[in-house]
Order: sequence, then structure tokens, then C-alpha cells
Amino acid sequence: MTFKKILIYLALVLPLCLSAQNYADYKLYASYDFEQGVIDRQANTSLELKNGARIVEDAVRGKVLYFSGDKRQHAVMVPAPVMGDTMSLSFWYKRSSRDDSKVSWKQIFEFYNSVDGSNIYFMPVYGFDDSLSGVVCDARTFNSGVWEPLYGPCIDANDAWHHVVLVVHETSWSYYLDGEKVGTKNIFVSLSLMNLTHLFFGMNPNRELHPSTGSIDDINIYHYPLSQSQVSQIYAGEAITEPLGEGPLTFHFDNNLNEEGRRITLDGFKYSFVRDGQRGPAVKIDAGGQLNFSDNILSNGSSTINFLYKKESIGATDDGKYIYQASKDDDNSYGIKIKVDGDAAYLVLETIKNGVKNETVSQEKLESDEWNAISIFYSMTAQNNMRIYQNGKQIIVNAGVETYSLGLNQWSLGSTTASKSAGGLYDEFVVENYAMRPDGVNEYYKSNLTSLSITVDFANKHQTIRNFGASDAWDADVLGKYWPEEKKNRLAELLFSKEFDNEGNPKGIGLSCWRFNIGSGSAEQGEESKIAGPSKRTECFMNPDGTYNWEKQKGQQWFLKKAVLDYEVEDIVGFMNSPPVYFTKHGYAFNQENGWDYILASDKYDNFASFTADVVEHFDKEGIHFDYISPINEPQYQWGPGGDGWAGQEGSPATDQQIADVTKSMSRVFASRKLTTEVSIAEGGAIGSLIAQIPKFWGNEEPDMKVGGLPNVSYVASGHSYWSDRNPEDMYNSRVHLREVMEATDDKLEYFQTEYSLLDGGYTWGHPGGIVGNFREIECAIALARMLHVDLSVGNATGWHWWTAFSQGKHLGESRFALLETMTTKDMTDGFYNDTKLLYTLGQYSRFVRPGMKRVEVNRSDNLSVIAALRNDMYSAYIDEETNQVIIVAANSKITQSRIELAVENLPVSANSGLEFTPYITSDNDDMRAYPKIKEGETFILPPLSIVTFVSESTVPSSITEEPEEINIHIYPNPIVDEATVNSRNTIRNITVYDVYGKVVYQQAGINDNMCKLFLPGLSAGIYIANIETDEGYRIQKIVKK
Repeated sequence: MTFKKILIYLALVLPLCLSAQNYADYKLYASYDFEQGVIDRQANTSLELKNGARIVEDAVRGKVLYFSGDKRQHAVMVPAPVMGDTMSLSFWYKRSSRDDSKVSWKQIFEFYNSVDGSNIYFMPVYGFDDSLSGVVCDARTFNSGVWEPLYGPCIDANDAWHHVVLVVHETSWSYYLDGEKVGTKNIFVSLSLMNLTHLFFGMNPNRELHPSTGSIDDINIYHYPLSQSQVSQIYAGEAITEPLGEGPLTFHFDNNLNEEGRRITLDGFKYSFVRDGQRGPAVKIDAGGQLNFSDNILSNGSSTINFLYKKESIGATDDGKYIYQASKDDDNSYGIKIKVDGDAAYLVLETIKNGVKNETVSQEKLESDEWNAISIFYSMTAQNNMRIYQNGKQIIVNAGVETYSLGLNQWSLGSTTASKSAGGLYDEFVVENYAMRPDGVNEYYKSNLTSLSITVDFANKHQTIRNFGASDAWDADVLGKYWPEEKKNRLAELLFSKEFDNEGNPKGIGLSCWRFNIGSGSAEQGEESKIAGPSKRTECFMNPDGTYNWEKQKGQQWFLKKAVLDYEVEDIVGFMNSPPVYFTKHGYAFNQENGWDYILASDKYDNFASFTADVVEHFDKEGIHFDYISPINEPQYQWGPGGDGWAGQEGSPATDQQIADVTKSMSRVFASRKLTTEVSIAEGGAIGSLIAQIPKFWGNEEPDMKVGGLPNVSYVASGHSYWSDRNPEDMYNSRVHLREVMEATDDKLEYFQTEYSLLDGGYTWGHPGGIVGNFREIECAIALARMLHVDLSVGNATGWHWWTAFSQGKHLGESRFALLETMTTKDMTDGFYNDTKLLYTLGQYSRFVRPGMKRVEVNRSDNLSVIAALRNDMYSAYIDEETNQVIIVAANSKITQSRIELAVENLPVSANSGLEFTPYITSDNDDMRAYPKIKEGETFILPPLSIVTFVSESTVPSSITEEPEEINIHIYPNPIVDEATVNSRNTIRNITVYDVYGKVVYQQAGINDNMCKLFLPGLSAGIYIANIETDEGYRIQKIVKK
């Protein structure tokens, strides 16, 4: 009887209840077993055999589909069985020993788009050295295209059957071979938009011929993502159940005995569910009771059992009683039991093999009525060591223990013989299928039985936060021009919204800064620009004849207007990678000479400044104010062409003197036009570059280069955090150095981190064992959280900006560069996006830490250093001095949870004591999700790999009530220095400004325009109220005077 026939027979004789639970039919769309020919048992598809492909009898599997590569035999399914963005393809495959081993490129299946050639194909031999197999996604439906492989072991031509499964669920792709997941990747491709038309088996005759010789059986296509457990069940020939958990065996004992993954059951007698004062829900086993596991809880190799245990009272009757035991019979077992010696009690490791007993007694006391974290560590090595840990400390080690040789068939909390059970309280029983490192065991103890106290010192204040932002380069123009309104409105909402949904979750990340790329004109040059990709070219508002076309950069302007006019983003930065090409030495937006000089022609400095001022003035009239202009970006790099003469993007080097000269020119022009926009320099490509420039530009190191103190020149030193993330020591030390140089140069200086993404490999160090290309979104997000923390808490950054808001898909399968990954269809009419964990991690700061808040000191009870914290969990805190609101941001980079308690000290007398905080969580499962409130002093558990922002209520109501956002009155800049612009969609009649005591401090009447200037040079720093009379009535706005 063939293997397949045996399975069919078993399916018929299995109990009816099991058949009813068989998940095999759940969303099963197509199914071919070839026993009755080429018939889809679901009757949804048809499979046509070509060039003599046929059904044959196989000695192992019965009737199967056979195709010969020599004869170009294949089978085709039209239309392709793809509906939506989720699909699982499962089949058995045998590569024939007659398959030509000299030809490595072979196809087993291919999904194919007959219009644009997009495809998904599987090859049994793949890789540069032909040592792998591979599934390849080649999506040509999108403007930029996507080509991504998943690798697995090579499938040899040896007539052996293998089980192959491809699972695609939205952007998550997994490749399984013989029941094991061998490849997984986030591939930013939508199946529905690939418009796949055909599914071929054997080869695709429409493309280059890559035929193979072999057989296929049991093709099953699901519109459902098969789980690891279901794939394993198919491979083993078992009935498919609902998905089972894939992590460690875990029992929480939250008023039930359920295992988290539903893989194993636990039952017994003389037990009850209780609520413990420290742990909450737990299970209590009475003396003489037991809880028995339904199956083996141990792997065949190394393992670690962790559980929490408390014995309320220990007496003489507990001597020799077990708290955990696994056994075969009286002659073969091992377990943990209690030894009572007078008033003291200890744990004992007992092993019995073939009737020979071995006992090792701990020297660490087991106290009554105290919780203990107990870990049983077994390492399958030459020594076969078993180690017992109590509260993170090793207390017993015993060599030569071979759990696999004991023939165990019973596993119990208590004893496998109930009368020998000590009883006690149990919680958080977790079994890992590897031998945990000592630090991992210690983390289990700490995360379950110790709480870290995080104390915010309200009175110990640091820098004032200005903004959190992101850049619109390089893809905002395409999205804003061509995407459907509904989709691009959602993108804008995700970036800028400060509102909450009906469940209390943020609708967006509330950016307080938007960086607008002021273009150079390389886009108008097209191929003549010598910039390789169209997406890296930009339009210029200036025409070649010096006139202006304000319809340019229309897509970017769409997002800019959304940011300012609809969402009232506080700060706008106009940044430039190149001057207009009309002003550069050779008419290009990159450094054609490959030297180190600025590409701006020496006689065009004032022209460049005037152009920039024209842009600022134009947008001022539109109600959009540029708070900062950044004229030069990363001048430490050459930005030259490659060997083919083409550049990758716009850019220019510049000497420090040239940077100073550009800044001085802009200062003169801006001041002469009475602009309030400030020039910000110099976007250093690395922190070291910025450190070297600070004494020159704002100090007295190079008098000819000093620009600090000039009109319209900002005291913001801007730099990029690339290249400084390769280890925690560098992250810390470089920012300490930056802070020291700034403090020594001028105490007015502030630091803006204006570009960072996971550009280099530095993001990988915090995740040991990770492989570049396979980092999950949350792992990439934790790398971002580390950088945010160190820049703010060590570098004292007042502004922090991400590069970039949008990019075309993922990078090598990872989310490293974009808050929103976007893919545009080739016809430029649609696309789809992925809101990444990077977006929500930045949002954990940007949405809640608002402009004007101050960072304050945080103290932690474990006194962990900043460097050590970067490897573990990090905390920073921010306050609103007006409302006494407290924001605490926690980032847990560990793969274990952390227990913390929050406290705030030195609150003002006017503030409420006993604060309550709403936690907002970004983790593997959540995106800035709001959780129930907690109070000061209550224990909160940080999830593994998570960022949590705790937001207190405002305790002092503001005496100033501003009108709703829809009024569309904008005052900028705000905070102001001496003057500000007021812009309204309605005609402004009169403006009166009051101080907080109601005294009139400024009036302006008879304006009768949509825009006017406020001149407030004589007012002291503080808060003021502007009463603005328009055609629609009076509107109230708050003004902050620096």
C-alpha cells in the first residue's frame, strides 16, 4: 500500500470528531491528488498538461504528475489561483535522478503575469555556487520593481520526495521544506497588484526555458496563511488542526490551565486558582495533589524549564517531597524536591537511572512564603550537564544526566506519584527548547520577580524639545501627484495627525517638523542630468530665464500644505542637496569634477541666496512659513559620478569656508528682506564632522568662518547620526563629546539630529544571532529607539528628524529607511503602502513629546549605566511646565519582559500627586495602542522588544482656551522672537494681544487682509493671548514669546 493510500485510509477510520476539526479544508481553494486524474477536488480550477506531461504510478505516493525536462513537459493553471494578498501553495516534489545536473537553473513552479512578465518561481538548485534552493519574487508591476529571493537547502536529483510550501500573507513570505521553515522575509509586494495570470509546473514556456525532470503530488492551494504547526502536520501526514503556537511552551495560570500555543494540556487534582498579592493569578497545588502534562514537554536536545514557585509554609512533612518530577517508573526519573534540615529548607536535584539514585543538595535556602524563580537547565553536550538556578543564581550542577535516555513518559508539577507532592503556588511555567545562557536565566528571574523603579525628577531639567520630523525626499512628489486622494490623505494622517480614534489610539504620529526638499532642476534635465534614477531628480521653482513656476514640485507641495494648513505642523525646514542647476559650475546638480569644492559658481552666491529668499517669501504668502533653511547637506562627501559618469543622487561637497560664505550671503539677503526664517547649518554627514565645525561656525577658532550671531543665522547645529551606531560605547562617547564641545563654544547652541536611518550595519548589534536581511520590523524599530534615546538623553538633541518619510519598498527585505514603505504601479495611478514599526516607534516620541516640553532627569533603582542601558531597557522623561504633564518613554530592547514601577518626585505644589499614566505600546503586536491606565507605584510589565510611552493627565488646566484647529488661523513662528506672521483664510480686521493678566500689550487695527505682521520686540518672554477679529468673528490664539 502506498504512503498516500495509507493516509487516505487513516482519514476514513479516524474518529469523526477529529475529521470535523481538520483545518485542511479551511479556505482550501484548489486540491489535486491525481488519484482520479487531473481533477480539482474543490472544482475551482483546471490544470492542463502540456507536451506529454502525464499521470504516472509512483511506488511511494501512488499516482503523481510527471514531467520531463528534455521534452519541455509542463502543466499550466489558468487563471492563476490568486485572490487577495494571502495564499499558501503546498505540494510534494521529487527531483528525478535523470534531471540534468549540469543545468542549475530549473523551475518547479512559476506564477506568471503574461502582460508585464512579473513572476514568482521556485528552483531546486540556486545560488552562486548551486548549493541552495530558492523561491524568487520578481514583481515588475511596480514603478521601481522588486526582486527578492528566499533561500533554502539544495534539493538533489536523487529520486527523494520533499514537501514544499510557500506561504504569502500580505508582505510576509515564508518558504518551508520538509516541515521546517527554511526561509522567511518581508517582501514588499502585493499579490493582488502583481496581476498574476498563470501558474506553471515544470517550466514556463513563455520565458527563458528552465525545464526540470521530476514529479509532483498533492497540490493544495489555500487562501489562508498556513502556520508552522500546520505545515508540520501536512508533512507528517497528520490531521491539520487550528494553528498552534510556535514559541516556547508557556502556561500563565491566569485562572486556567491553558498552554499559550494550545500544543499540550495540563490536568490533575487537588489544585485551585488563587490570587496572590505579589503575582496576581496563580495556581495552587495542595500537598498530595498534582498537575500532569499530557505529553513530553522536553525537546530531544537541550532545554530549559523555568517556573515560579512559592511554598507558603515549609515544615518537616515536606522533606523529600517534589515540586517537579519527570519519570518513566520508580527506577528512571529526575526531579526537584525539598530537603528540610531543622528550620531551614533547600532544593535537591534527584536523578534515578536504572535504579541508581543521585542527589545533589543546594546550599541556597528556600524560604517560606517567598516566590522563587527556578530554572532547570539541561545541555546536551559531552558532559550532559544539568544545572539548577534559584532566583538567577546557579545552585546545583550535575554532570552525566541524560534525560533522553531515561525513557520518560510522565511529567508533573508536584510528583508523578501524587502522594509525594509538596504542593505550593506556581506561575509562569515556560519551557525553552535550548539551554539558556546564565544571563537569560537571570532575565527570567528579574522580569518576573523584581521590579525596576523608574523615578522622574521633575525639578532636574535639561533641554527644551523643539520638534520631531521627517523628510519628504525622494518619493513624496510621485505620491502627492499621482496617488488616489483617499490613500494619500491616509498617508498624511499617519504622519501628521494629533487626533485619537474612538478607542483612544492615535490616528497618526503627530510630527512637529516636516522637511521639504527645495529642488535644483535636475528633473527638468531628464537624462541630461546624469542622475541615474528619476526619483532622485528634483524640479526647480525657477525657470532657466529666472522667472518662477510655482506649480513645480506639485506632489511635494501637496504634503507640505497638508502638514501646515490642515495639521498645523509646528516647524518647516526647507533643505537643499544642490543649488539650482542654473547656478552651478557645470550645470549639474552633483559634483562632476570629483574634487572637494562646492558646485555653486563663485559669482552666484547672492543669486542662490535671492532664489532661496524668493521661495521663502512665496510660501509665506501661501500661509506656509519656513522656520529654517538648510542650504547644504553632508558637505563632507564628494557626491561625484561613478565610473559610468552617472551620479546616484543630487549632492555637493563644500569646504567649511564655502559653507560660511553661503551662510553669510543668505544672512544678508534674508535680513534685507526682513525675513524671519533662519539659516541652519551644516547637516554634517556624521557627528564627528559636526563636532569639528562647531568651534569654527559659532566659536572663535576661525574668525573668517564665524557666522554665529549674524542676522537670520540659527543657533542650531545640525548633524546626522549615521556611522555612530556600531556599538553602545561609540553611541555614548560621541554624543558626550558633542555636548561638551557645544557647551564650551556657546551656551545658546542647540543640537538638531537631522538625518538618521538604518544605513549601516550598526542596527544589528543589539540582536545577537541576527542575519542581515532577516531582521523583523520590531527589531529594526528597537535600533531606532536606541538612537532616539541616546541622541536625546546624552546628546541633548532638541530636534530629531528621520530620513525618510517614504521609500519604494523594503531594503533587502528589511524595514530600514522609510516610515511608510510605498510602491507605485507602473501606470502611476495607484499603489500600496506599509506603515512600518519605524513609523510608530518615532511616534512614541513625536506624538506625545510636544514642542516646548523639557527633558528631565530619570533615575533607575538598578543604577544601570547609560551604556549598559542601551543593551537592555532605556528610559527618558519629559514635562510640560505649563500643565505639569509628565511623559515617560521606555524602550525594552530585550527579548524578555521587564517589570517596572513609575514615580515622579519634586512636582510643583500646584500639581496633583499620585499621577495616573496611559501606556501607549508599540511591539510585535501593537502600533501605538492605548492600554488601561496605571498609577504611580503600580507594577507595569514592558513587553519584550517594545517601546512604551506613559502619558499623564495635565494637572493644571491651561487658562488659555484656543479655538479648534478648523479655524485655520496660523501664527508663525510660534514661539516668536520679535515678530511673527498671522495668516487666515478669512479677512483679518483687527488684532489685540493681551498678557495672562488681561492687560492689552499690542494692538493693530484696520488690517483688512488675509495676512499681517506682528511686531513685539519690547515684550518680555512669556505667554500671551491674541484676539483676532475676522469676517467670521473673533478667534483666540496663544503666543509664546522667547
